[in-house]
Parts: sequence; structure tokens; C-alpha cells
Amino acid sequence: RYLVPVIGVTNTAGRVFFGWLADRGYVSALAINNFSLLACGILTLAAPLLPTFSLQMTYAALFGFIISAYVCLTSIVLSDLLGLEKLTNSFGLLVVARGIASLAGSPFAGKFFKL
Repeated sequence: RYLVPVIGVTNTAGRVFFGWLADRGYVSALAINNFSLLACGILTLAAPLLPTFSLQMTYAALFGFIISAYVCLTSIVLSDLLGLEKLTNSFGLLVVARGIASLAGSPFAGKFFKL
């Protein structure tokens, strides 16, 4: 019942935190982004093993906080890797690739699950 709002609140806090962390330069935005994706992948693999509501709330809070780095640092990572002059084109191509992956991901997972 409260899992999605917890993700939203912690995601908002995470965007502020990871944006601040990347801005300070202690850790590169790419490293933060890669950590975020790896950590959320591991958390999501463990999610079916969480039997109680309190563990699911903990998962939701951690997932919301950590995945926010992936969302808020995308344009910074693209501009660091490809340059500011290619940011608009690279961001557009990234959005197209994400859309195709979102569209094809569910049917692929369904086929894979039925094997």
C-alpha cells in the first residue's frame, strides 16, 4: 500500500544527494551512475526473497534512493562522455533506445520465463 510513495519520497531525496555528490567531484558522475545500476540490479534480484512488509518497505526505500542517481545524472554522464555539443543528439538517441528496450523487454522476459 505504501511502497510506491516510499519510492517517490526517497527518490526525491536521492536526486538531491547524488546531484550534490557529483557536483562536489568526490566521485565521478559515471561511477555513481554505474554503482546505482549495479546496486539496484542486485536489490531487484533479491526482492522476491523478501517475505515481510517491513523488508519490502526497506527495499522500496533503498531502491528509490539509489535509482535516483541513474535518473538525475544521465545528462551529466552524456555530456562528460560525448561533450556538450552532442548532448541533445545523444540524449535523444538514449531516449529512443530506452523506449525500444521498454517495449521489447516485457515480451522477451515472458518468452525467457516460459523456457
